[in-house]
Amino acid sequence: MINEEINQLLSKSLSLENKLLNLFSLRLFDNSERIRAANIVCSIAFEHAESAKILISTGNLTSATGLVRLQYEALVRAMWLLYSASDVAVSKLMAELTDDNAHRANKLPMLTEMLVKLDGKAPEEAMDALKEFK
Repeated sequence: MINEEINQLLSKSLSLENKLLNLFSLRLFDNSERIRAANIVCSIAFEHAESAKILISTGNLTSATGLVRLQYEALVRAMWLLYSASDVAVSKLMAELTDDNAHRANKLPMLTEMLVKLDGKAPEEAMDALKEFK
């Protein structure tokens, strides 16, 4: 019974993911660093979702739970990039990966601070869901 329920949930999740991916196949609003950065981080969130579903389908629920947390963090980061990150922070994340740039990017805000900075800037419904999940 549980496997059947999990398979039904995975199927519904795949259906939702396909609908969302149709949106992501559309052309970006513009080619700014901010939009491109948010798009990249969203793609990482989708990758985490796909990997979590694979783990769930094989019964590796503990590992899947860890990936769901990473997916959540990627979603928060994407929203932060889109709605409230400074231009300097966006540039740090989009810079070529070097030791120096990696060190500077490590100084970016942590998840809780990103959520605080998003409050009042991102859509309220999305913020409610992010806070509930946290």
